[in-house]
Amino acid sequence: MKGILTLVWSCLVVGLMGQTTPYINSISPITAKVGETVTIAGSGFSATSTDLRVLFGGVSAPILSSTTNLIEVSVPQGASHDEIMVINVVTGYSASSSQLFFPNYGGDSFDNLLKAELPAFFDSEVSTNTNQKLAYDLCMCDFNGDGLNDIVITAQENPTTGNASRLVYQNSS
Repeated sequence: MKGILTLVWSCLVVGLMGQTTPYINSISPITAKVGETVTIAGSGFSATSTDLRVLFGGVSAPILSSTTNLIEVSVPQGASHDEIMVINVVTGYSASSSQLFFPNYGGDSFDNLLKAELPAFFDSEVSTNTNQKLAYDLCMCDFNGDGLNDIVITAQENPTTGNASRLVYQNSS
């Protein structure tokens, strides 16, 4: 009986030793727009993309390619200022970046930003001014306590005068 237990224990240890825990060394670039490519360098990844899941905050990113040391992903819609996490769905092991990712909206006009970024389940804007605006900051927070993230975007209406406003979109999903 002792011999059988020793054999089973040895098989478990050898099996677990073959599984590598992912480790994230770096993220490049650390700031990017939705749809742009981000490269995650590290170790313990998988050359099979379907073995992996990459999260920007809580949002899953499309994996473009992967090796055991490098993953290329597309920044997903809804990515937030947060860690990037790599999960090996086969082993269950995961790693989080020590660097925080910063979504970049590049000062695009609100018309372009709203068409590309805001999902249909958000109500129309609650408050705004009518001039051309440039988007600079985004906050996804639960402002009304309903358990759903709402969106606030700060805007610079006139770079010369520094006039600013904010847009509030309440989540109605």
